[in-house]
Amino acid sequence: MVLIGLPSASGEQMTEEKIMEMEECRIVREAVKRLPDKYRLPVLLFYMEELSLSDISKILNLSAGTVKSRIHRATAYRCIYLK
Repeated sequence: MVLIGLPSASGEQMTEEKIMEMEECRIVREAVKRLPDKYRLPVLLFYMEELSLSDISKILNLSAGTVKSRIHRATAYRCIYLK
């Protein structure tokens, strides 16, 4: 790995790989923010909170199939936003 001259919060040099990873995370967060609520909430609960489809369906008062469908559709939306 090549070190480049950007310091991290701890004062260490960050690698190009780490900078690219941070940029990818920022881009994905922005894409998720742009999702309509009905898609964003299941995605956040599933991927960030690591809840099961069953738990999400109880929280959102939806069927597990609807939750699964919304997560799948959100993935398609994210692909459009990331282009």
